Amino acid sequence: MQTPRESSVEIPVQIQQLAETRHMGDFLVAYPRKVEKYAGWAASLMVVCVGILGFMILSVTSHSPSFLQWVYYLLIVALPSAGIYLPLKWIEVASRQDQVALYTEGFISLDVSKATAYRWENIDFIRRGAFQSAGAGNWDIDRITVQAAQKTFSLDASMEVHARADICDKIERNFVSARLPQIIDQYNAGEEIAFGDLSVSQIGLRDAVEQLPWPLVERAEVGSTWVVVRKEGRTSNWYQQLIYNVPNVALLKALLEILSTSSENLGEKEKISP
Repeated sequence: MQTPRESSVEIPVQIQQLAETRHMGDFLVAYPRKVEKYAGWAASLMVVCVGILGFMILSVTSHSPSFLQWVYYLLIVALPSAGIYLPLKWIEVASRQDQVALYTEGFISLDVSKATAYRWENIDFIRRGAFQSAGAGNWDIDRITVQAAQKTFSLDASMEVHARADICDKIERNFVSARLPQIIDQYNAGEEIAFGDLSVSQIGLRDAVEQLPWPLVERAEVGSTWVVVRKEGRTSNWYQQLIYNVPNVALLKALLEILSTSSENLGEKEKISP
């Protein structure tokens, strides 16, 4: 396995060891989490607040504090401050090593001190995009959720925006490269391949209600936000869904692109090749 010496990002030993044991293949690229210093600032602010509160209590209870009272004051300030500052500072320092490292056989996510490997063949589904809270815009395409058995990876919003977009694209691209041959074999064997409530087979497309044979499919495509299927002779879309609601939408897009170029006649989609 290729070691990540060529990367400008230092790869933590947890990731390197897990990559070896899980046979993740050649190292491609690593993305560190953007270091936020909010924890340190919050801890410092809390320490100041505790100090001011303690001084106010001391001033109210005694106009001429004795030496012992000053000692008590310092202890009252020091102990809670340490209890607040040290854990928050530890979280800030520990998170500096958080990374997403991509390999030819999958990727590894490091969250504080826990490293988790996701191999392409073990991934159940990938969802692209996410809804945001009110006031921040209602849709963020540069988010991704990966489900594999009992493990779930969600791209941390604290990653740099450009890094998040690149991670999403690379995860989907490598996942499609690894899994598309299997999907094509399933299709050629006459199996129905499900992408949530939309299925694809040699017969055509099927949603939760009805089957749409290929000769009646006017258009079937995955855009930047929507999955759209248009039926011949129908003014409204036969199927329309946000890409987030369609699991493995990148794989669906690749399959539809192959089907659209395999034959000019939509009724002749019996066998395809990559």
